[in-house]
Amino acid sequence: ITGAATFITTAAGRDIILDQSGNVFTSTVTMQAGNGSNAAFDDITFVDSAAVRLHSSAASAGDLYINASTDGAVGGDLSITATTGNITQGAAVVVTGTTTLKATTSNDITLDNTSNNFQGAVKITSGNDVTLVDAGDIDLGVSAVSGIYAVTATSGNISDSGNLVITGAATFITTAAGRDIILDQSGNVFTSTVTMQAGNGSNAAFDDITFVDSAAVRLHSSAASAGDLYINASTDGAVGGDLSITATTGNITQGAAVVVTGTTTLKATTSNDITLDNTSNNFQGAVKITSGNDVTLVDAGDIDLGVSAVSGIYAVTATSGNISDSGNLVITGAATFITTAAGRDIIL
Repeated sequence: ITGAATFITTAAGRDIILDQSGNVFTSTVTMQAGNGSNAAFDDITFVDSAAVRLHSSAASAGDLYINASTDGAVGGDLSITATTGNITQGAAVVVTGTTTLKATTSNDITLDNTSNNFQGAVKITSGNDVTLVDAGDIDLGVSAVSGIYAVTATSGNISDSGNLVITGAATFITTAAGRDIILDQSGNVFTSTVTMQAGNGSNAAFDDITFVDSAAVRLHSSAASAGDLYINASTDGAVGGDLSITATTGNITQGAAVVVTGTTTLKATTSNDITLDNTSNNFQGAVKITSGNDVTLVDAGDIDLGVSAVSGIYAVTATSGNISDSGNLVITGAATFITTAAGRDIIL
């Protein structure tokens, strides 16, 4: 279609599905529900050969204007494919169902309007650099990103419901205080660094953090190198709720201290090690080892050992406090428990 294209579904709750891979819209595209103010869409699928900009009007070539009772609103699923260009926006989108976005591995997807509201999962079929912003919670569906991946939830939590395969640096920001980042899918692959940021990095704290990666994880004070997990909050490395870290094929280590108010759960394979030996660590809740080979834990105060299975050695140090257990400890290798200060207790 060389000229402007307009597609109107007069009745409410109808679909517009334009999904052919060879579609070419040279000018603007308008999708209208009812008279543009009295009806809403269900599903929308749109494929174009060039860049797509979700916009508040059909202003220029490449614009996709979703004209409904609430402009930019989709009551069902939204799927956008740009076969050779970027996907961007000039106006917010509100999607009740799943959002699926596809660009080439050398083109970017940038949906960064702070009024976006993705109520279902957001899936990235492919794309280079990807930026997503949601006004509330955001659920990340199965995604493959060849560049950087930047996700912000301005008032809610971040979670995943599908495997995230991210080649470039990944950044997850919860702008409001006391929010969760739960990335717990077993097939997650973060090839580069991961930053989890609360607020602007100095004015807010997290509640729960769960992180699963296919390789080694190093809890660090910055996103310096591949494998680093940087918890950037009012106190870096601090988690106000529970912390859960799984490295499905590598070791779990640290380059900076962690302070965890709730339970800490750590999982590596039976042939990989867990070494959290920073003397400023403060595990205020139980520390559980789901599995791991050699395990080393150091706490600046008391340490409570939750249910744990360790296939190698188990070395635990409390530098100023006591050592106790609140769960069964199944330790195959040699176990060492050290209370650095005098007059302390070991209760197992």
